[in-house]
Amino acid sequence: KRYGKVAVVGLTSSVHGAALLLQAECERLGVVLQIEIAESLQITGDAVRNEQVLINLLRNALDAVEDAEEFTPRRVALSVVRDGEFALICVRDSGPGIPDEVAAQLFAPFFTTKPSGKGLGLGLAISSSIVQAMRGQWSAHNLPEGGAEFQLRLALYSPLAK
Repeated sequence: KRYGKVAVVGLTSSVHGAALLLQAECERLGVVLQIEIAESLQITGDAVRNEQVLINLLRNALDAVEDAEEFTPRRVALSVVRDGEFALICVRDSGPGIPDEVAAQLFAPFFTTKPSGKGLGLGLAISSSIVQAMRGQWSAHNLPEGGAEFQLRLALYSPLAK
């Protein structure tokens, strides 16, 4: 499963790999990272690139909750469930949500809401390209209770698919 190689990818290991890489940052920020995997699902793709997308989504969620007030719980949740013939990966945060003026440019290259030196605005653009190459879909929206949710839908591995 080298970088750039299409293979069967287990989402459980991708999720846990991404979470492990961000564990120290979660602890530093006092963020509770909740992971819920309903069942072991597999997709066809590149394991490294899939993990890169998950890390980017989690990193952005951590950035969103970083400036939350002290008494506000800082939460990031990642869930994986089966949705028909797709894996549905959701990343939710307890941050301020996505401002309307930002939503339209969210996946545009070099667009960032972060201060200078904190990001180039390429994470979601690169992740979007990876998701499209895997014939996946994704969306982002604000949650009614506050915060934002990114949904990533990827086709499940099927040994019969050509």
